[in-house]
Order: sequence, then structure tokens, then C-alpha cells
Amino acid sequence: MYSAGVEAFLAISRTRNLAAAAEILHLSPSAVSYRLKRLEQELGVQLIERRKGITHARLTSTGEGFVGIAERWSVLLRDIQAFSAEGIQLKLNISAPSSLTMYVFPKLYQALYLHRPRVRMRVSTEHTQESRDSVASRKMDIAFIMRKIDVPPTVTAKPFFVEDMVLLRLADEGRQPHAVVDIRSLDPEREIFMSWGPAYHSWHDAFWDPLSPPRIRVDTAILLPDLITTLEHWAITPFSVGASLAATGHFVLQRLSSPPPQRVCYQLTHKYQSAEVAQAVIILEKYLEQLLPTLSPFGDVL
Repeated sequence: MYSAGVEAFLAISRTRNLAAAAEILHLSPSAVSYRLKRLEQELGVQLIERRKGITHARLTSTGEGFVGIAERWSVLLRDIQAFSAEGIQLKLNISAPSSLTMYVFPKLYQALYLHRPRVRMRVSTEHTQESRDSVASRKMDIAFIMRKIDVPPTVTAKPFFVEDMVLLRLADEGRQPHAVVDIRSLDPEREIFMSWGPAYHSWHDAFWDPLSPPRIRVDTAILLPDLITTLEHWAITPFSVGASLAATGHFVLQRLSSPPPQRVCYQLTHKYQSAEVAQAVIILEKYLEQLLPTLSPFGDVL
């Protein structure tokens, strides 16, 4: 379709005046009239009524019906032009638990956003089995999970970093960051408990009675800063989560005399990726390599 003619027609339909339409388009009235006539010839219909001495432009019934089509064509044309201007674009669907998305990956997402060529991201928060199934079905291109699970033959799982589990408490003058705290000095009644996987559960049950569960259990680390409200409250978190909260100045991170097992994070990808997805994953992994060494001064990066 003759796009210049569509543009002229829309300008006339909006202003209902040839001279006003010409002013909007920075053209002469004769140029606008020519473009309109050429569009009508292409379509084989008359869109604007033509009567001498009448400055007000009136659309024919056919022209009225064509307005919606012209509007949609104009939007589509802009999208095509934007797509052409942006050039090559990569897409990446990422699945990650909230603890990573909130406290570890913001810098990763920022780096991907600024990368050229552009990487269009879709980030979803999913549980471990959901993430595995999403990668297996190609709904997600890459997933990050916090425990090792069985995966189908078409999915590759590899550890990408480990981090220490640390004690998180309100900051106080007598509490030194990174100091070792006797685990027996912690009151289980004041714990804000969050499960960090089967290995963590086993460790927790070895020190505190599993038949006397904590008073407060949460399933997302986002709630921790709102629930640790007194100096007696405490929680055990991965270093990445705790470091983000400690950066506010309201909390302190300390070690435990008998620490929990480290948290191992795994990366899942499909073995048979498209070339575009494989390229986007390589870009993500490059930024991950830069990010991971800053995560945990207590632990080791795999």
C-alpha cells in the first residue's frame, strides 16, 4: 500500500481540511492532494468528496470505513520501521526464584538491558520444578534453581555458584559484622524461618527440635526485613540476600559456630537451542562471570 498516501489520508481525516493537513505534513496542498489521489487510484475507490468552493473535507462512506484500516496500517508501518532501525535483536526468557531476582540479578538484568545488540528479556519467578519443566518445554530459555533435581535428557543442569549461609539480625552497637555467633545462643522462638532446601532442613533439625516448629515461617526472602523487628529476632539467609539487606545499614551479617551447608545454585538450559538463544545465553554467561566474584567473600565461586 502507498504509505505516503495513507499518511495524507489520515491527516485529512483528522483535520477535515486540506490546507491544515498540508501544514501538519509540511507539504503543499497540491502535494497532499496528489498523494491522496494516487492512493485512491491504487485502491480503486474514492475516499474524499471533491466539490469546488468547499474547504471542509468530507469523507465518503468508503473513506469513513477506511479510517480504521489506515490507522492500523500506520501503526504497523511504524513498528516495521522501528524493527528495521534496531537491527539484530536477541530474545531471552529467564526463570529465577525471587531471592535471585530481587537480591542477586538486578545488575545482571541491567547489563543485559544495556547490551548491544539488544537483548529482549522476559523474566519469570518460578519454583524449582516449574523452572525445570519450563526449560524442558522451551517456554524458558534458561533457568536458575536453588537445589539439585533430576532433569530430562534434553535439559543440561550445571552449578554456577555457591554461597555461604549467614546469620541475619538487626544491627546493634555490640554486634560486629562477620563475627562468629554460638548457635546455641539463638532462641528458636525468635527465628524467622525460611526453607532453603533439603540439606538445610537436615542441618536445621540437628540443632532445633523439628517437632517444635518456628513461630514464623515464610516462603519468600522479601518478607524478612519486615519481620525482623527486634534485637532478639534472627534469620538464616544466603549471603547474597543478607548482603543486600545489610547494605541498608539496618542489619548485620554474622557467621554461625556450626554453619549450614552452602547453597548451591544451578543453571538449566535446553540441549537443543536455536542459534539466537544460544548467542543470548553466551552473553548472559559473560555478565554472570563478572558478577559472581562479588557475591560472597565467605564462600567460593564454582
